[in-house]
Amino acid sequence: MVSDLLIQTRGYGNNLLAIEMKKKGNRKNNKEDRERLESLVSSANPKTTNHCVHDTLLGAFIVYSPEEVYIEYYENINGLGEMTEQEVFPLDALNT
Repeated sequence: MVSDLLIQTRGYGNNLLAIEMKKKGNRKNNKEDRERLESLVSSANPKTTNHCVHDTLLGAFIVYSPEEVYIEYYENINGLGEMTEQEVFPLDALNT
């Protein structure tokens, strides 16, 4: 299970951030990318193999275009990875 970007800590601590990125209009694997983020931020399940990454502190699904950046945040809620917030950042406001 590999995300587009995974920021890790040194040693044996939890991973800090997992990011999946898409260009606006590219819907290929959106569902799988979101499921991957949910799994990455979920608590480890004893039934899963040890080589899977879990307990990542924060996940982000990012869709970008020249006009805006859309971000969904994923966090561990009671052991399960869930989307907790959505934000849209208009880029035209940054260019003025």
